[in-house]
Amino acid sequence: LGVAHYNGVTLLERREGGAHKTLQFEGMHTGISFHPEGDFVVTRMRDPALHGWCLREGGEHVMDGYSGAVRSVSWSSTGQWLA
Repeated sequence: LGVAHYNGVTLLERREGGAHKTLQFEGMHTGISFHPEGDFVVTRMRDPALHGWCLREGGEHVMDGYSGAVRSVSWSSTGQWLA
């Protein structure tokens, strides 16, 4: 389970009493999308940007420069592309 919030996203394990992890990035995160295989998590932001985290390697990816706030994101069925 993932919860987008101010300054990041919090990931919660599905099992009862599961651990949680907060991934931080400054700004208001308004939506969240998980890679089909769980490799990445991407958040929409109030600003015209997306922010992504590589869960396996620990890297971050800033995707900015959009003309307005991104309203939705979706992964291709293979998880190779983000639209």
